[in-house]
Amino acid sequence: MSQRIQVIIADDHPVILFGATQALSKFPEVDVVGQARQSTELVQLLQKTHCDVLVTDLAMPGGSYGDGMPLLGYIGRQFPKVRLVVLTMLENPALLKRLREVGVMSIINKADDMNHIGWAIQHVMRGQEYLGPSVKAALDSMGIGASGQQRERAAARRHPVQART
Repeated sequence: MSQRIQVIIADDHPVILFGATQALSKFPEVDVVGQARQSTELVQLLQKTHCDVLVTDLAMPGGSYGDGMPLLGYIGRQFPKVRLVVLTMLENPALLKRLREVGVMSIINKADDMNHIGWAIQHVMRGQEYLGPSVKAALDSMGIGASGQQRERAAARRHPVQART
């Protein structure tokens, strides 16, 4: 039998905490070991609780560690073994691309089915990227594929335009 996956969920909205916890109850290998509503609670929880995967809101105001990219950077430095699944309502393709550049392997839009959180956890535990359908669509609209590169640039390198004579 494989080891259970220890998960902490952080979001400033109680309904998201509840919904994510309920959704993850359908995944028998996942144990939700804690919840936090702001960054101070989250960091204290990470300091005292073993966690394999942190499912966290991107915009989570309050607390002494901030939110967004500064909080993710802090978590990455202080808790480098914790894998990140980021929840967001933001669909800005440049921001989504930036999250991937700083090592976030999974991004889920809160408007997507909550089961995507469980599937994302399974993927990141295997070292694989997982993007929810809304996030994938937003990145596709910017021409960014799964590798994070813009498709036009990658295609141009594979098939350079030859000058006409």
